[in-house]
Amino acid sequence: MFPPSWKAGTWDRKAAQPSLTFLFGDYNPGGKLPITVPRSAGQLPDYYYQKPSAKREYLGSTVQPLFPFGWGLSYSTFKYGNLHATPDSIRNQGQARISVDVTNSGAVRGDEVVQLYIRDEVSSVTRPIKELRGFRRIALAAGETKQLSSR
Repeated sequence: MFPPSWKAGTWDRKAAQPSLTFLFGDYNPGGKLPITVPRSAGQLPDYYYQKPSAKREYLGSTVQPLFPFGWGLSYSTFKYGNLHATPDSIRNQGQARISVDVTNSGAVRGDEVVQLYIRDEVSSVTRPIKELRGFRRIALAAGETKQLSSR
């Protein structure tokens, strides 16, 4: 559970430094889960791109996973705003341009993994509720804002 540098009789200040900077917030890791963690074995298989009819809720339970695909924590907080999609609708084989402003509203520098999900609500075959179409990792200083765009 603890790094080898923390075990009794082997305390080494230099070896423990990376662990301590992480624990006390001097280093701010950023990342998102690449899997879905179910609440119970009854939810298996559980993955983020479920079809609309694939989830059944049992009495006294929920269909929500313990930790969904793409979930993550940081010592900083991020706000999303100014979301734009052009054009408003697209035809078959069409493309849309999506842009969003991401702001580090926390007090420390942080990395955020911005994720773009889509859903085809009108299709000739059943499609997943959400599909990951793109992601980008960005580093932002405290108070900094970046505009991201994708096609």
